[in-house]
Amino acid sequence: MISHLFMSALPADFLSNAEKMSLPVVTRLLYGGITEELLLRWGIMSFFVWFAYFLTQKAQGKLKHYHYIVGIVLSSLLFAAGHLPAAGALTATVTTPLLTYIMLGNVVFGLIAGYLFWKKGLECAIFAHITAHIVMLTVL
Repeated sequence: MISHLFMSALPADFLSNAEKMSLPVVTRLLYGGITEELLLRWGIMSFFVWFAYFLTQKAQGKLKHYHYIVGIVLSSLLFAAGHLPAAGALTATVTTPLLTYIMLGNVVFGLIAGYLFWKKGLECAIFAHITAHIVMLTVL
């Protein structure tokens, strides 16, 4: 898991504050699982897919794989960046390893959730997000 690779490089106050700040499980599952997926995949990713298509469309053109890839990558970057303010609030010292940890972990998950949304639908992305939170709560 990505957290184990970065744990020793993360600021001590970030780790202790994150442990203390623990949100209720229901909040993590419902907000993270449902709200973030509705906003990021169904809303923003869909917009980016449409916009990529709009910029490259031809007469009677169909959506191509690269339209989805653009949407997945851009929405994953926004998903990760959306977690930076919360991480910054947990520490007085924002370090490069902390930024890398937050961005990398969330971009990787964003790519997975985006792919699931594209291929299997919104419900699958929501289920994956909820499952990821359950695993994090259990393992960490």
